[in-house]
Amino acid sequence: TYLKGINDSNYVWYNGFMWRIMGINSDGTVRLILDGIVGDTAYQFNSAYDTFDKMYYSNGSNAKTQVESWYKTNIEDKGYDSYVVTMPFSEQAKVKYKADRSGENATMEVYTEYKPNFKCSMDGNEKGILNSKVGIITYDEVVYAGGYCDKNNTSYYLYRGYGFWTMSPCGYYSVAYVWNVRSNGNLSERHTQYGYGLCPVINLIPSAQATGTGTELDPYKVITN
Repeated sequence: TYLKGINDSNYVWYNGFMWRIMGINSDGTVRLILDGIVGDTAYQFNSAYDTFDKMYYSNGSNAKTQVESWYKTNIEDKGYDSYVVTMPFSEQAKVKYKADRSGENATMEVYTEYKPNFKCSMDGNEKGILNSKVGIITYDEVVYAGGYCDKNNTSYYLYRGYGFWTMSPCGYYSVAYVWNVRSNGNLSERHTQYGYGLCPVINLIPSAQATGTGTELDPYKVITN
């Protein structure tokens, strides 16, 4: 079950940071996205864009390095790691911005013909599933929340007023592209050397207990002792 729209009651205070509930997974784990960005700054998704494989998050990307470093410093090293579950994150190349974008050996549909879903499998480039305790959001998850390509939307909980990366490839055409959420809330493509924010995504254990009502002023506070 994924949340859609504004959602004023999905705030969670955990490990000293504010998060937003994205939804409840089928196994009862709670999927959260940081209500902020790593380092309060913009990062290149990848330091290079010259080949199609630079559009993959797990292919030595700068995005993965920064997110995992943030996780280690702010969750693992502070003793909160046991509350986070290893889950599959999807980086499958499924949807592209324009027909002329190549997926190399992966089959990709233009976004106007693509139906968002949470199915994830290895694609023709032998990429697609990353099992980890931390990742970033996908194209499909943004659409389910209320975002859409080239349509501004300031009325859903993922609208931040600043841009941030997804981990979904967007195809290759002379340079490698990745989907991102813009400062006006719409989804679009950018090549990997652009700078955007990184919002970590984690999944909390089903047994996690919390106090609060979930509003911004009274967020759910995860009980960790």
